[in-house]
Amino acid sequence: MKDEPDIAAAVTEQVFVALQAQKGITTQPQTQDSEKPVMFADVLHYVVGSSAIDVTKVGNAINSDLKLRRIYKQLLGQNRVAFGPREAHAQGEEEIALRNGEGFCIKLKVSKANAKQVYVILTVEQPEQFKSDKAIALHVTSEQTQFRLDFPALVDGKSQSIVASDDERLTALKNINTELSLV
Repeated sequence: MKDEPDIAAAVTEQVFVALQAQKGITTQPQTQDSEKPVMFADVLHYVVGSSAIDVTKVGNAINSDLKLRRIYKQLLGQNRVAFGPREAHAQGEEEIALRNGEGFCIKLKVSKANAKQVYVILTVEQPEQFKSDKAIALHVTSEQTQFRLDFPALVDGKSQSIVASDDERLTALKNINTELSLV
């Protein structure tokens, strides 16, 4: 008689384990990759220029979530190598084709081959601040939005990226009311 409760408990446990296994096989995971919330580590990867994350998803989350935006600004301030403040001009909101920051310069040049493309040329005064084989992330921030523009590794202190002429990132780069940060 002592064995009957042990057998019943063992059978109950086996049935429970089998049902849990079946449930795990037949049900979808509760959170799919697109539904996972953006976490601190995602924002850190975004700031340092890592491609290990969904850049668009994290960027949109930073733009829409005040808490993530505060974390982003704090991490950006801690990790930036060079900074370009808002431009001071007497006129109102003006577009410019050259941005000078502390230790770097951004020049915008329309492609001769395709007028719908603009080269964003980055020149760094002290390229030894950056790893020679590491891509560079340029963060453009304003009161309303932020985005990241990736550049390949520097060659002789220069790097360039191509952006469509109608891209909102280009408009933000030209806007004097945006701040630039190199990471």
